[in-house]
Amino acid sequence: MRKYEMMVLFDPTLEDETLKEEVSKVEDLIKREEGALEKVDLWGRRRLAYPVNKKREGIYAVFYFQAGPERLKEIDRVMKINQKVMRFMIVKRED
Repeated sequence: MRKYEMMVLFDPTLEDETLKEEVSKVEDLIKREEGALEKVDLWGRRRLAYPVNKKREGIYAVFYFQAGPERLKEIDRVMKINQKVMRFMIVKRED
């Protein structure tokens, strides 16, 4: 299993309770794909450098996890479908 970091930019109109549910859904997705979740950092609401989906702010969350490289395809597919996710990126960690 390799180590990955996934940064997710959530829609800024989400309520706190809805945000917690969405973070939980991402955690469940990683676990369902046989990944090992290490840590979740919620950065909170931040101003964006340029508009994304006509919004100037977003809610950032960073997920640190381990998973097999073959599992990223399904994680990527499900994240693209989620309407509450404006952007996301998965990178391989070197540590």
